[in-house]
Amino acid sequence: MSRPLRIQYSGALYHITSRGNGGQKIFQDKIDYQIFLDELKKTIEDNNWVSYSYCLMPNHYHLFIKTLDPNLSIGMRQLNGNYTQRSNIRHNRYGHLFQGRFKSVLVEDNGYQGNVVRYIALNPIKAKLVKSLAQWPWSSHQEVIGRRKQSDCVDIDQTLALFHKNKKIARQEYIDFVNQKNESESTWNDLRSGMILGSLEFARDIFKRYCKNESRENTKKERFVGRPQLSDFFPKTEAKTERNKHIFEAYKRYGYTQTEIGSHLGLHYSSVSRIIENFKNN
Repeated sequence: MSRPLRIQYSGALYHITSRGNGGQKIFQDKIDYQIFLDELKKTIEDNNWVSYSYCLMPNHYHLFIKTLDPNLSIGMRQLNGNYTQRSNIRHNRYGHLFQGRFKSVLVEDNGYQGNVVRYIALNPIKAKLVKSLAQWPWSSHQEVIGRRKQSDCVDIDQTLALFHKNKKIARQEYIDFVNQKNESESTWNDLRSGMILGSLEFARDIFKRYCKNESRENTKKERFVGRPQLSDFFPKTEAKTERNKHIFEAYKRYGYTQTEIGSHLGLHYSSVSRIIENFKNN
């Protein structure tokens, strides 16, 4: 049975959620929250993401991002993997921290962004963790309204631009919009097949372009729509230094496995692994 299709392309908008394994807490204390924000900041920088909103809850988190490159799965592997490793070491724990794969909903870039931002901001109130958003320190809300030091985990200018071109007016528009506290269900009225939030026309176009023939083989191919072929990375006359650089890029940016890269180059996957590790450490 194939896994659900992960649609990835340059400029895609996603609402992302990831939950603790078996409903367990993923954040035990303030230090855990801060460690996650540190990893989120690195992930955003490393993968060239635009972050519009985030909210960390005790047993799950929400993100609203744009991927300027088709690298959602790579970035999420970095974020959840690195945080799990640091959390397990800190709490002397082993095994999975997160429950299966993260969930991503593709969002149409036409009038839906504000609703998603509001939905994410209001999560602590809906969960009855606080009565006021000012009481919850682990979301982007206080940063966006200018009442907390910037974490670099949200692009405030980009978020406010969703509401108005003038930053001062946009901030008030944002505050007023969030304070409406509309029922959360209304945000998802146009959710299509559990994976696309947008108009029927947008959903049809996405399915037409990326969701044909959803066999196991095609699902894997479609996860990185538009990525270069391995043959494009490695000219036959290439020096070893350049080859190693391209090995790292193919693995890190475009999601090729070490086995796939090794098979293409006639190298054992363990050799590819060493090259990647050496490149990361240099």
